[in-house]
Amino acid sequence: MEVIMDLRTLKGMAAKGHITLARETGCKVRHWTGQTVVARYVDNAAKREWEYKGIKYRLHYFDGCFCPFVVRSDAVNLPKFA
Repeated sequence: MEVIMDLRTLKGMAAKGHITLARETGCKVRHWTGQTVVARYVDNAAKREWEYKGIKYRLHYFDGCFCPFVVRSDAVNLPKFA
């Protein structure tokens, strides 16, 4: 699973109506560890999955975070078989 960290991509998705960005997105915020990070929060998505520039995306929640993140839904990490 690949989390989308590029703000240009997130803003492009928002411009197309796929997602609604949180107002903190792109701003520096304090992480719970005390570090300063750039927020990449999403409020909502128009659909459960969507396609943007030929790639499928979806929202995903991670433990300990109240806001979802955009992830590639076609990037699957399968176990390696020897």
